[in-house]
Amino acid sequence: FAVRFHQAMYELNNGRYGESEAIWEQVQQLNGMARIAHIGYGKALLSQRDFRGAMEHFRFANERSYYSEAMWELRNQWLNTLMPYILGLLSVLIIAGYGRAIWKRKHPRPVTNSAGTILVREEKTFSKDFGFVFYMLRHPIDGFYYLKHGQRGGLLAATVLYIAVFVVFVADQLFRAFLFDTSTMSLTSIAVFFFLPVSLWVVMSYMISSINDGEGTFKNIYIATAYAFSPYLILSPVITALTYFLTLNEAFLIKFGWAIAVIWTVALLVMSVQETQKYTLSTTIKNIVLTFLLILLAVVTCIILYLMLKQMFTFLSGIFREVVYRATL
Repeated sequence: FAVRFHQAMYELNNGRYGESEAIWEQVQQLNGMARIAHIGYGKALLSQRDFRGAMEHFRFANERSYYSEAMWELRNQWLNTLMPYILGLLSVLIIAGYGRAIWKRKHPRPVTNSAGTILVREEKTFSKDFGFVFYMLRHPIDGFYYLKHGQRGGLLAATVLYIAVFVVFVADQLFRAFLFDTSTMSLTSIAVFFFLPVSLWVVMSYMISSINDGEGTFKNIYIATAYAFSPYLILSPVITALTYFLTLNEAFLIKFGWAIAVIWTVALLVMSVQETQKYTLSTTIKNIVLTFLLILLAVVTCIILYLMLKQMFTFLSGIFREVVYRATL
């Protein structure tokens, strides 16, 4: 194995990639699990412009830097082939959008007649309630007002939004591309990590706002919190999809996009408290700080109770085993 390995490295370093590839195959036959053999074989394939084959070996060896280099070259090949079609599709979409805008200006939708009577009244449906997340991105303050007064949103739409955000969160943690897949959490851990903080936030926020004379009900907080996740719900799938097209050279785009989604969501959470409870900014900040302190207290209390119950169970189990042991003497 050592002799073949050094021969393969010698041929590779001297630019004889075909000879190196053949020797790397022999090295892999001697030890197919050797990481360094897959890296060397991948380098030989990369030098011969077999980018897809090189990526397979780099992924097996968990070698992200060379995998990124091979993916960069493969992506350039795809772009050179598909660029005319991409530009054509973009041109069609731009022309169609421009034509639609002109048609809407020439044929506006009537809302009232000459007497001011409303001719068209939008009905409150589940699809419109769910699609209200896009409105929240542009007009969050007005959006929370409509949610509070029942003009938009509802318990069903909010519950579906929580489920959708959880699915997006799972995809963000488990289904990123190889280059950006660093999560080690299981599905159960992800579920606990998502639903526990969200549940505590809704319950504790309601308790604190009730003490501080807030106007919002538990239903208002439940719905408003769901819609506050709108930026993450919309941006996170885009970021996850981009991990399959970007390399490590563009990793900052993934981090920047994820940071925008999180910061935007936090900003909407703050607005949801302020608009739902009709607080000033200072009272809102005070409410949020007290909510987090109450969440921390609840978590610490649960941990203490868990440890106490565990100790009690261990003690009672020991007594039971001792009684059984003496009864059988």
